[in-house]
Amino acid sequence: MMEILLPETADAQVAITTRAQILDAPEDLRVIIDASAVSVLSTPMVMVLLSAARRTGGLTLQRPSEGLVDGFSTLGLFAEMMKMEMTS
Repeated sequence: MMEILLPETADAQVAITTRAQILDAPEDLRVIIDASAVSVLSTPMVMVLLSAARRTGGLTLQRPSEGLVDGFSTLGLFAEMMKMEMTS
C-alpha cells in the first residue's frame, strides 16, 4: 500500500507529481489518496485519479473533501468518482 497526501490546491503541477508517484509504484500495489485537504481540484488531477483507479492494485480515496467532490461534479464526473473505493 502506498499513501499520497494531496495538498489544498491539487493543480496541474501536483497532478504531474502524483502521476509520477503512481507510475513508479508496482502495478499491483493499492494507492491510497488522502484528499482531506483539497479545496481546489484541477482537471489534470481528476484525470490522474480516474486513470489510477483502473490500476490492478486499485485506488482508494481517503476522506474525500468537499473541494474534491465539487471538482469532479463541475466536470460532470461525479458518477465516475462514486465508482471509486472511498474511506472516511
